[in-house]
Amino acid sequence: MVAPFSCSAADHSIFPRSAYAAFIDRSILDFIKYKHARFRARFPAHYRYSPSHYWMSPVEGADGHWRVGFTKFATRMLGELVEAEFKLAQGDPVRPGQEIGVVEGFKAASDVYCV
Repeated sequence: MVAPFSCSAADHSIFPRSAYAAFIDRSILDFIKYKHARFRARFPAHYRYSPSHYWMSPVEGADGHWRVGFTKFATRMLGELVEAEFKLAQGDPVRPGQEIGVVEGFKAASDVYCV
């Protein structure tokens, strides 16, 4: 049996802040807190979010490329992902509002739009 890892303030004295502060991107430590009824989530503040519960994050080193995903809320609403279909080939031009695909879960299905 493996014991869970715990860390106290005293443990940080092993690695003084100056030793690791240069390696940490502070922007990834900021979160947006979201609460709706009993559902709670924390979203990274440097991501962009759509009203339909997708997130976008720029890909480092690839100018103009974005990584896209579902928020925790969207994954709960979809359930287990059963099918995903994208109607465009990689590199095809897109415009905001254009339907680019479909995702289907056990609980729901949704069109995917360009934002």
